[in-house]
Amino acid sequence: MGEFDWNEANLMHIARHDVTPAEVEEVFERDPYIEYTHTADNGEERFVARGITARSRYLNIPYTERNERIRPITAFDMTRREIKQHAPKIHSQK
Repeated sequence: MGEFDWNEANLMHIARHDVTPAEVEEVFERDPYIEYTHTADNGEERFVARGITARSRYLNIPYTERNERIRPITAFDMTRREIKQHAPKIHSQK
């Protein structure tokens, strides 16, 4: 895995949060902490990648895997509380 499945919908979702596709891809390149969240009504498993960019931006990235590609659903900044909770897990991935 490593290729991304971008389309107009998910690009629009991340843009609403002032996140770029490059930032999303960078988080995945930097070995994010990944959690399973649920199975959607359509049967797809959903996950959230929690990670940090080179510019120290902590992001939550809900996504699914489709045809061996990463399909981000959206991406947004972590809250201070989430950073405090998840930063140790993110940094232990390195």
